Amino acid sequence: MYKFLKDGQIIETEKEKWCWEAYYTDGTFLKQFDDNGYFHQFNEIDQTKLHIFKMVGDGPTKTLIFKPEMKLVHYYKRYTLNFGQKNELRFTCYCFGYETKVKGKTVKNILVITPTGETVLTDNPDIINFN
Repeated sequence: MYKFLKDGQIIETEKEKWCWEAYYTDGTFLKQFDDNGYFHQFNEIDQTKLHIFKMVGDGPTKTLIFKPEMKLVHYYKRYTLNFGQKNELRFTCYCFGYETKVKGKTVKNILVITPTGETVLTDNPDIINFN
């Protein structure tokens, strides 16, 4: 179990199958689940000095190299199939990537790690649907 502080209380959480790591231009880094048993939230990443963002888990590491004009994006898509039935199935897709402005419009490039470990690149993760 990993610990984090929320509203002044220590909360425990389990490690995700895929975890992020943020590497900075000054040589320092921040891991979502660090080596001292702490969970770090996405908003703790200092995007002003972000150089490399990695997703580390059950398979080859996924790596993005950042430029100052890029805004980091990371979130989960959690699914439940056959809810409440004997064959209920729960799984998570890990979404990460970046947004940039092109001619005044926001352009997204999102990588989605599926439950099988496949990586899908898309500008619209909502098109990936398991229901």
